[in-house]
Amino acid sequence: MKIVVHPAYRAFTGFIEQLPTLFDTSGETLYEGRNILKIYRLPGNTPVVVKRFRIPLLVNRIRYALLGESKASRSYHNALKILEKGISTPAPVAYMEEKKYGLPAYCYYLSFYERETETVRSYMGGHTAGNEQVLAAFTRFTVAMHEAGVVHLDYSPGNILRRTNTGTGDTFTLVDINRLTFSSLTEDGAYHNLQRLCLSKEASTWIAREYARERGYDETRAVAAVNRYSDRFFAHKICSFARKDIRKQCRNIFPHYLRLFLYASLRFIRTAGGMKPQGYLYNREKALYFTYIAPCDLRKVWLPDYLEIAEKD
Repeated sequence: MKIVVHPAYRAFTGFIEQLPTLFDTSGETLYEGRNILKIYRLPGNTPVVVKRFRIPLLVNRIRYALLGESKASRSYHNALKILEKGISTPAPVAYMEEKKYGLPAYCYYLSFYERETETVRSYMGGHTAGNEQVLAAFTRFTVAMHEAGVVHLDYSPGNILRRTNTGTGDTFTLVDINRLTFSSLTEDGAYHNLQRLCLSKEASTWIAREYARERGYDETRAVAAVNRYSDRFFAHKICSFARKDIRKQCRNIFPHYLRLFLYASLRFIRTAGGMKPQGYLYNREKALYFTYIAPCDLRKVWLPDYLEIAEKD
């Protein structure tokens, strides 16, 4: 077991060393999925979040063994770097790495728990009216992050926390920071980095305009680029989201996967061949869309293809 504790918190080393043993049977669970997040309290009642990363696939375990940098290690060192650059993230406390048969297994990252915060998800999926102040503050935070050379490769609403402070307004904090790069972004690269943020075109358009104003870029170009990248990103995810929905809701997934494959094939043939949206095959495609795809078309990228025809029927 490798344990690295921040110098400011070495007094808690004994407690921290016990966490891997206690993790499965104690702590308050915040999230459980591929990775697990739990809240613990350091001696003195200070809350910390412990994130246990799942055991990597074999090829990644070998890669991490060769490179010597786990996700927990990257999270810890990235936190130190971005704090130095003036970008907020929960203060890093420690990280731990376990090995099994000489290869990396579970790893753990500890940071302070950010209380009285919310993610920015509710501001990215609908109308902007009434949220202009929050969105403006968020855009300024994003500009500051980019100008500091910090690029979050999963810059999505769930990884950005918002806190409202009396007198100082809204502040924002980055979490899930194991996937960062430190480099300057081109204008187009900045727009690409915003692609995961908004399910609403109204929200992405507003943020794109504000971002362009803050940096002196052309607003029309910014709006077109951000919406293009966002549409492409979410369109690429639609079938993946549909497969996940099928796995959650259906016991026998095979026939549903076949219908999903049929939909994807029909859509590809129609769009690649420049065929008009009409006839039996199109109607079959449309029916499959509303059955399997519509709930997963989060940004409504493909919906117009079917609404226009539906209105004529």
